[in-house]
Amino acid sequence: MRAFTFSGINGAFTDINRGEELIELVKDLRAALPAGTPLNHDGIEGQDHFISEINWGTLLSQLGPATLLNGSPVLNAEAQRVAPGAAAALLQSTAGDPTEPVLILAHSQGTNNATFTLRQLLRQSPAFFAQRAVRCLFLDPKVGPNHVQELFVMGANLDFPFLFFQSERDLLSNQGVFGSRFIDQFPFGNHLYVVDLGHGDIIDWDMLAVAKRRWLTRDDYRTYLRDIGKERIRIAQERGKPGWTTADELRVEKFKRNYKMDTGALTPALTEFAQGTLSSKYQS
Repeated sequence: MRAFTFSGINGAFTDINRGEELIELVKDLRAALPAGTPLNHDGIEGQDHFISEINWGTLLSQLGPATLLNGSPVLNAEAQRVAPGAAAALLQSTAGDPTEPVLILAHSQGTNNATFTLRQLLRQSPAFFAQRAVRCLFLDPKVGPNHVQELFVMGANLDFPFLFFQSERDLLSNQGVFGSRFIDQFPFGNHLYVVDLGHGDIIDWDMLAVAKRRWLTRDDYRTYLRDIGKERIRIAQERGKPGWTTADELRVEKFKRNYKMDTGALTPALTEFAQGTLSSKYQS
């Protein structure tokens, strides 16, 4: 199996992220796979690792459209620039064995760059997919759902599964700077909503390996949102007068903390997905 990584925004506000954390995630994944299961990845930029030059400042200006419809024109412009070189690199790296499975790991804006790359391969080099599995792990996606849906349509008859991880504190934690979550916009594929993690944590193996990590599948996540809404209505009715106070919001936060969820380390989901054996408990 050969892995390719597409890193995104992480770290300092104005710097470009070179994607070291995503490369480390691949190393941890390799170590956790069963003996005899190869995972080839050198982490070399332009060969099997592709960075984004979008920084926090640029992303924050694009939060509104980043995960809606066709996504952000600014973020898409980079994806269009990255795709030709990345597609050529994937073809070159896999030319020796047309049956070797491919694992795509992408984070943040890297999911957009990966999506455009895969779309180019589907359009111009369909033989890349003909005899192999291409498994895509997208973490805190920043990509227009219409583009991902195009991959689902074009790859409907291929071995081309997706697993999406969505952190609860995507982007700037609870600082009030939120765009729409990808999980809210795209109903297809397997989604895991991970509580108490943020945009940088979602690519940290040790954070995902926490034994009491709380998480939900996409369908359970939708029920969770509905139940939060019902709790807000109940609290408002109980108060019996207009307005919403800090105390009311604290009651909602307590409701969230006490909400029954699946618990357990999520690293097995990564190892299972990489091998094409994702358990039903992780599927949506």
